Amino acid sequence: MNRSADTKHNKGKYEDIINTEYPFPSGRSRMSMHDRAAQFAPFAALTGLGEELEKVAEVTEGRSR
Repeated sequence: MNRSADTKHNKGKYEDIINTEYPFPSGRSRMSMHDRAAQFAPFAALTGLGEELEKVAEVTEGRSR
């Protein structure tokens, strides 16, 4: 299907909601960007893996010298 034809076909599909404001809950304040970012921050799924890799690297580097 031609992409420009598809865009023209769907142009009016969401026209009634495209500029509608998001309804925020009235009893809650917005979460700070810092707190929101913390939800998606990486975490250490394998606790202690970093330390073990450092130990292996030290042993490996010691042998090659």
